[in-house]
Amino acid sequence: MKNSFPDPDVYFYYLRQPNRQIFGGVCLKKADGVWNRGVSICSIKDQFDKNICKRLAYKRLMKAIGAKQAGLPVKRLNCSCNKMFEYGSNHSGTGELLYKSRYNASLTKVEQEITKSKSDS
Repeated sequence: MKNSFPDPDVYFYYLRQPNRQIFGGVCLKKADGVWNRGVSICSIKDQFDKNICKRLAYKRLMKAIGAKQAGLPVKRLNCSCNKMFEYGSNHSGTGELLYKSRYNASLTKVEQEITKSKSDS
Protein backbone atom coordinates (compact mmCIF):
# COMPACT_ATOMS: atom_id res chain seq x y z
CA MET A 1 0.00 0.00 0.00
CA LYS A 2 1.27 3.50 -0.80
CA ASN A 3 3.15 5.04 2.11
CA SER A 4 1.76 8.31 3.48
CA PHE A 5 4.16 8.48 6.45
CA PRO A 6 7.27 10.67 6.62
CA ASP A 7 9.19 7.44 7.24
CA PRO A 8 9.55 5.65 3.85
CA ASP A 9 10.25 2.29 5.53
CA VAL A 10 6.79 2.02 7.12
CA TYR A 11 4.13 -0.25 5.62
CA PHE A 12 0.48 0.36 6.44
CA TYR A 13 -2.76 -1.47 5.71
CA TYR A 14 -6.36 -1.35 6.93
CA LEU A 15 -8.24 -4.16 8.65
CA ARG A 16 -11.61 -4.72 6.99
CA GLN A 17 -14.72 -6.71 7.68
CA PRO A 18 -16.22 -8.90 4.90
CA ASN A 19 -18.49 -6.00 3.92
CA ARG A 20 -15.27 -3.96 3.34
CA GLN A 21 -15.94 -1.69 6.34
CA ILE A 22 -12.66 -0.58 7.92
CA PHE A 23 -12.30 -1.28 11.63
CA GLY A 24 -8.57 -0.76 12.20
CA GLY A 25 -5.12 -0.39 10.77
CA VAL A 26 -1.65 -1.89 11.05
CA CYS A 27 1.81 -0.30 10.69
CA LEU A 28 4.87 -2.44 10.00
CA LYS A 29 8.55 -1.57 10.01
CA LYS A 30 11.77 -3.55 9.98
CA ALA A 31 14.22 -2.27 12.59
CA ASP A 32 17.25 -3.95 14.13
CA GLY A 33 16.77 -6.77 11.62
CA VAL A 34 13.29 -7.75 12.90
CA TRP A 35 9.74 -6.82 11.94
CA ASN A 36 7.72 -4.69 14.32
CA ARG A 37 3.99 -3.93 14.34
CA GLY A 38 1.62 -1.28 15.70
CA VAL A 39 -2.14 -1.93 15.66
CA SER A 40 -5.05 0.47 15.98
CA ILE A 41 -8.54 -0.98 16.31
CA CYS A 42 -11.84 0.87 16.39
CA SER A 43 -14.53 -0.15 18.84
CA ILE A 44 -17.86 -1.12 17.32
CA LYS A 45 -19.39 2.03 18.83
CA ASP A 46 -16.61 4.40 17.67
CA GLN A 47 -16.72 6.57 14.55
CA PHE A 48 -13.77 5.45 12.42
CA ASP A 49 -11.21 8.12 11.45
CA LYS A 50 -8.38 7.15 9.06
CA ASN A 51 -5.96 9.82 10.30
CA ILE A 52 -6.39 8.88 13.96
CA CYS A 53 -6.09 5.20 13.03
CA LYS A 54 -2.79 5.74 11.19
CA ARG A 55 -1.31 8.00 13.88
CA LEU A 56 -2.19 5.58 16.68
CA ALA A 57 -0.86 2.53 14.84
CA TYR A 58 2.38 4.40 14.03
CA LYS A 59 2.76 5.58 17.64
CA ARG A 60 2.36 2.00 18.87
CA LEU A 61 4.82 0.75 16.26
CA MET A 62 7.47 3.21 17.41
CA LYS A 63 6.77 2.31 21.04
CA ALA A 64 7.39 -1.38 20.28
CA ILE A 65 10.68 -0.55 18.55
CA GLY A 66 11.81 1.65 21.46
CA ALA A 67 10.82 -0.81 24.19
CA LYS A 68 11.90 -3.90 22.21
CA GLN A 69 8.92 -5.82 23.54
CA ALA A 70 5.24 -6.48 22.89
CA GLY A 71 2.74 -3.91 24.07
CA LEU A 72 -0.49 -4.45 25.91
CA PRO A 73 -2.96 -7.01 24.63
CA VAL A 74 -6.23 -5.82 23.14
CA LYS A 75 -8.71 -6.39 25.97
CA ARG A 76 -11.98 -4.85 24.81
CA LEU A 77 -14.40 -7.74 24.46
CA ASN A 78 -16.82 -5.76 22.29
CA CYS A 79 -14.01 -4.85 19.92
CA SER A 80 -14.52 -5.75 16.28
CA CYS A 81 -11.05 -7.35 16.21
CA ASN A 82 -12.56 -10.38 17.91
CA LYS A 83 -14.51 -10.97 14.70
CA MET A 84 -11.32 -10.79 12.63
CA PHE A 85 -10.44 -14.40 13.27
CA GLU A 86 -13.78 -15.50 11.83
CA TYR A 87 -13.06 -13.78 8.50
CA GLY A 88 -11.18 -15.76 5.90
CA SER A 89 -7.64 -17.05 6.17
CA ASN A 90 -5.73 -13.76 6.01
CA HIS A 91 -5.31 -13.46 9.77
CA SER A 92 -7.02 -16.59 10.99
CA GLY A 93 -5.37 -18.40 13.84
CA THR A 94 -2.22 -16.32 14.08
CA GLY A 95 -2.92 -14.41 17.28
CA GLU A 96 -0.44 -11.82 16.05
CA LEU A 97 -2.89 -8.94 15.91
CA LEU A 98 -4.14 -9.34 19.46
CA TYR A 99 -1.43 -7.01 20.78
CA LYS A 100 -1.43 -3.23 20.36
CA SER A 101 2.24 -3.40 19.44
CA ARG A 102 4.69 -6.19 18.81
CA TYR A 103 8.50 -6.24 18.67
CA ASN A 104 9.99 -9.05 16.60
CA ALA A 105 6.58 -9.81 15.08
CA SER A 106 5.79 -12.84 12.97
CA LEU A 107 4.24 -11.51 9.76
CA THR A 108 0.83 -12.80 8.69
CA LYS A 109 0.33 -14.01 5.10
CA VAL A 110 -1.15 -10.64 4.15
CA GLU A 111 1.79 -8.78 5.68
CA GLN A 112 4.29 -11.01 3.89
CA GLU A 113 2.65 -10.13 0.58
CA ILE A 114 2.54 -6.40 1.37
CA THR A 115 6.19 -6.21 2.40
CA LYS A 116 7.31 -8.45 -0.47
CA SER A 117 5.51 -6.45 -3.17
CA LYS A 118 6.94 -3.13 -1.94
CA SER A 119 10.49 -4.39 -1.59
CA ASP A 120 10.41 -6.06 -5.03
CA SER A 121 9.48 -2.85 -6.83
